[in-house]
Amino acid sequence: MKKIILFTVLTVCVVITACHKDQPEMNANVQNPCALAHEVSADFTMEEIATQIGAVNEEQYRTETDTIYEGRNVRFHALEDNAEYTWYIGSEILHEQTFYRQFNAPLAGQTLPITLVVKKKINEVCFPNDDGYDSITKNIIVTDAFTTYAFFNEYQWRWEGEYRFKDATMLDSVDIKIELGIGINIFGESVSEQIIYYNYDGMGDTVNNALGYRCYRQVFTEGHDCFGDGNLKWHLNGVYELKLPHNGTNSIYRTCADYHYFGRKLN
Repeated sequence: MKKIILFTVLTVCVVITACHKDQPEMNANVQNPCALAHEVSADFTMEEIATQIGAVNEEQYRTETDTIYEGRNVRFHALEDNAEYTWYIGSEILHEQTFYRQFNAPLAGQTLPITLVVKKKINEVCFPNDDGYDSITKNIIVTDAFTTYAFFNEYQWRWEGEYRFKDATMLDSVDIKIELGIGINIFGESVSEQIIYYNYDGMGDTVNNALGYRCYRQVFTEGHDCFGDGNLKWHLNGVYELKLPHNGTNSIYRTCADYHYFGRKLN
């Protein structure tokens, strides 16, 4: 009788165990498969290129923008991958995901509409009501060609003035004044085009970097003393970004650190 009871108990345990295995616990770390999904979109970027197309440093010196200097090349790129693309630029129709165009003197002073139509098979699981079609039009403004003389002899409202910036590592914001100028050596000779940052560290220090390539919405700077190559950028949303990267050396003249500011222009 004892053997029968023991067998029954063991049988019940085996059944319970088998049922338990058939119902594994839910993994709380499994991500929602639709969390990163999106409906079909025709959004695209327009980037002004400060160097020649195909140059080694092309990727480094291009800026997302809505305004360009006349004569510059622009990279147009559809953000949706693996889709059908139809671009309308004036009378021109294109079907690439990415392409380049140059906007020369006859277009200076004009605002040009750029339209992209995208068609793609929809994600039926996450967006069953998506029609797989989207269209967006953005305008690009072509200004006069860049000239060094005008850049340094006329007030540059996009860059010169007072700013209020905040670095993620700082507790408080800092007010920085920015000016453009021509560097002068001990013989009184002009040696380089400069951008000057007053109170860049919040402690009254000043640093001046040589200017490199320039786009309408971004100026690139060459490193000086304890700083590497940096830049000042005016984003499409109106926010300014300033990068003054530390190059790993120290200086007896200024505070050396990595500065990555975001902020706004006060005047």
